[in-house]
Amino acid sequence: MPWTSKTRFDENFERFATYPKQRKRSVGRQTIIHRHKHVQAFWPLDPSLENKFTKPKNLTIVTTHTYPEKSIFEQSLDYLGIIPYVVLKKEVGWSHRYKIDWLLEFLRSDKCETEYLLFCDARDTIVIDDLHKALNTFHEMKCELVFNSTMSRRGILWNMPQLFEWTRTVAKKRGRYLCAGAFIGRAKFIQKVFEAAVTLFGRFARPENDQDVLRYLHPAFHPEMDLDYANKIFYRN
Repeated sequence: MPWTSKTRFDENFERFATYPKQRKRSVGRQTIIHRHKHVQAFWPLDPSLENKFTKPKNLTIVTTHTYPEKSIFEQSLDYLGIIPYVVLKKEVGWSHRYKIDWLLEFLRSDKCETEYLLFCDARDTIVIDDLHKALNTFHEMKCELVFNSTMSRRGILWNMPQLFEWTRTVAKKRGRYLCAGAFIGRAKFIQKVFEAAVTLFGRFARPENDQDVLRYLHPAFHPEMDLDYANKIFYRN
């Protein structure tokens, strides 16, 4: 069964929409919000933000999904006036590896005409501020690729204990781990990482999980590939 908005997106979002709209004090200074329970605190977006921003000329924005309609990520971009963006989608059942497969196919095709690329998950991510700020913050981090970070250790703790220990030694903030749901970087470097990632599917307990593969590759590409430990660009707990 295709992973449509009715099977995951709407049901999850409606569940979190019943929660009180409470924002953590640390949430909202970021440009991008990730995870349903944080997204619902900002949705719908403030009317003062309608068509307020533009897309940085040297940034390509990409998402992937199999929904028949626009995702909440696309809706947030449309509302803010941040266009155009790229949606990679096919009428197939969803697999997490498609994020890597489809984005790599896109990069290999030379259709990405900008130096930088931003990727965000379609179903639980929104933009709430100017992406020029996000790109400027990325430059300040002196990396080639920056991933969102999360407190979740699922996968890395049980399947890759040595990698878990390495992650703890290099972390700029303890208890934060790579989250594959949002990242920004130089397009050519992202392609280099994903060329390596696509060869690793099937090697881990969750054989088609993109996050496990990218966590495994973190040491090989560190420090050029790093995390937004301080939640400067992305927010996810």
